Amino acid sequence: MKKLMFIGTIAQTSLMLAACGNSVDASKQLHQVKAENSSLKTEVKSLKAQIQAQNGDGDSDAPTQNSNKTKSSNAVMGKEFVLKDSHGKKMAGITLTSVGQQWTSFVTDDDMLSDSDFNMGHPQNIVQLTFKYTNYGVEDGWSPDFTVYDGTGAEAKDTNYEDGGDDVSMGHSGTATMWYCLSLPFAKNNKVEIEYSDYIDDHEYSAKWIYQH
Repeated sequence: MKKLMFIGTIAQTSLMLAACGNSVDASKQLHQVKAENSSLKTEVKSLKAQIQAQNGDGDSDAPTQNSNKTKSSNAVMGKEFVLKDSHGKKMAGITLTSVGQQWTSFVTDDDMLSDSDFNMGHPQNIVQLTFKYTNYGVEDGWSPDFTVYDGTGAEAKDTNYEDGGDDVSMGHSGTATMWYCLSLPFAKNNKVEIEYSDYIDDHEYSAKWIYQH
């Protein structure tokens, strides 16, 4: 009986170790998939921006509206900023809903802050931004992208991780959560500036949100 119990204990321990190993492997694979997915989204947005820039800067005998710009004074957090063309037509809307370190499940479920690819070596510097956006009149799929600056005026580094943020067709809305690495810990930054600037149908739009804490 003792031999059987001993063998059974070894077998049970082996199964537990195998399960733990499988769990670690699955967690690593999930981190990798999240990173690859976010990287692909970033590449797609970058290519779209290049195409729009080339279309806007290309020589053409036809008249263009490249000189048209829609700029805003500071947009207001929690209130939709509407992008309108020169005729007043609503093209898109962006609402900044949160800024800070109240981490979503995307971060907490897999302890992303301990991942050096995510935290960029400075987990205390990571800031999380959440947006809602609506495509009112853009015929092609649309989603916004942003540039972030910290309280020193330095441009924050994009972690290239993003939850949501897919292009939406006309009449539809989406949400996006993005993470950026500031030059200083978030707690020591008295201000975070978020800027949007892009071309839609040869019309340049820009907006700025200023978050202070």
